[in-house]
Amino acid sequence: MLYNRSFTVWSMALFIAWALCFPFFGCVLNATLKPNGFSSDAFAYIFLGFHALGYVCGVIIEKKLDHWMQIMRISLITVLAVNILLWFIPLNLWYIGLAILGFASAFYILGWSLPFTKYDPAERFLIIIKTTIQAILVAAPLVVLSFLLSPYYFIYLTTAPLAVIMIILIKSNQQKKDEIIDVKANKSFSNTSMLILFLFIIMMYLNFGILYGDLPYLFNISNKFPMVCALYILIPSLIVYSLILRYHHKIARHYLLSTGIALTGLAYVSLIFFDDDVTSYILTATLLQTGLSLIHLLIWSLLGDLAHIFGKPIRFFGYNLIASVTGIIFGGTFGKFLFIKTGTPKVFISIFALATICVAIIVLPWLKENLDMINRATLLQKTRRNSALLNITDEPGLTKREKEVIDKLIQGLENKVIARQLFICETTLKTHLRSIYKKFEVGNKSEFLAKVVRKMDQQ
Repeated sequence: MLYNRSFTVWSMALFIAWALCFPFFGCVLNATLKPNGFSSDAFAYIFLGFHALGYVCGVIIEKKLDHWMQIMRISLITVLAVNILLWFIPLNLWYIGLAILGFASAFYILGWSLPFTKYDPAERFLIIIKTTIQAILVAAPLVVLSFLLSPYYFIYLTTAPLAVIMIILIKSNQQKKDEIIDVKANKSFSNTSMLILFLFIIMMYLNFGILYGDLPYLFNISNKFPMVCALYILIPSLIVYSLILRYHHKIARHYLLSTGIALTGLAYVSLIFFDDDVTSYILTATLLQTGLSLIHLLIWSLLGDLAHIFGKPIRFFGYNLIASVTGIIFGGTFGKFLFIKTGTPKVFISIFALATICVAIIVLPWLKENLDMINRATLLQKTRRNSALLNITDEPGLTKREKEVIDKLIQGLENKVIARQLFICETTLKTHLRSIYKKFEVGNKSEFLAKVVRKMDQQ
């Protein structure tokens, strides 16, 4: 591994904390612009629009972005310089500054995606969790300070995380020169599959646009207690990621997406039927943020896994981060349109969001199939590296035929191929599979493969 996990986690956690506090509907941005008669949302959407444009350009010049440390360094210098410059120019010129911040920050994330892709699936999963937890722990005190301090001190709030990242990058550069990540495609990922994933991510991230761009306008409590609401929006993610970090070896990843979609749907149901009070806000915000946190975790780990298997991480992350930003922009702006044009915005926004969730559910079988593929590829990679890592067929209680079936499953073979190679019919094979799943206390092939991967990760 090129760098330890701590470097990968902190380099992104601090960057996310900066984004949450400043350009991404952040408290610092709002506290600076609102007293001067400017809409912070307009600046946030400019940032997001040019952020998406940065990903587009990154995909176009993909072959020139191999030197990931150099990409991160140049992007960070640009972001840090513009971030400082903003506090010395008129507010009507901030549109230009936010555009540059959005464009440059996209390349920082693309650069980070290259070393991130090189980790094993279980390590990537933990990196996402720890990155988010640490980003929230850094962002929370900055949110509080943004409400307590005068605008004069905001420059220190927004540049502090960026300055620490710069120190991390300089220190890492002294230890090891810039390296090229050589991720070659093992197979091809079809254009149809990429389009399905692209559209699915757009539909899911529409809800992030509603959460950050619209939810504050739907509850009067957001105006009465802005600091409390700004802090509370971080708490559900912190709790759910902490629990997953504690019990990640016992969790099948494909359940996270289903659970996340279900909780997100319940959030909009509560938005329709509950009044504008504290209880309603807490319930809706908790369900929505918890559900979206699970969806975000699964999508990011899925992107890393697919890029690891098929290669071309810049392309995988570039296209699909374009989708995520597009979803956020459309979800937030369309939600505001409904808020202005309808007398019951909660109902119309909820119906709109629930419709996208229902469409996204159709994609779940496809995602489950890709997770199976990732588990099989992971097993093959691990066993090829070290055949003695774990011999799953040594588990007690397995018959000779069941051990043969398991060996074929780990090789990634489909049921028809396994039955043909073992000279048995598919009905007999399904009988053996049911017996295997029962002994391993799982319900299907996906759960079995996921459990074997987790057993290997514990070795």
